[in-house]
Amino acid sequence: MRNGEGENGSWFQCSVGHEFSAADMDVRTTNMVDAALATALRVLDERAALCADFAGMAAGDHDGGRQTYWQELQFEIEMKAKVVAGLINRGWPDPSGK
Repeated sequence: MRNGEGENGSWFQCSVGHEFSAADMDVRTTNMVDAALATALRVLDERAALCADFAGMAAGDHDGGRQTYWQELQFEIEMKAKVVAGLINRGWPDPSGK
């Protein structure tokens, strides 16, 4: 990211080359982070559900080794999802400092 001063105040340039005011850049980057976190949480939740399905199939096949693998992977993914959910639920500090 690049930044500079112009006749209308500070400007910031994103990696694509678009220029924004400081306020616009703040809003845009905040929205991008929120969208990325929401996507990450959705994918992690879907992957955990997939692991649960695979563990169930392994159990039906009486394959304890595969069942354990998928259960452990599901647990790890669920832990990561909790971290991401915590970041989402935490929100952002009030820019006014209050």
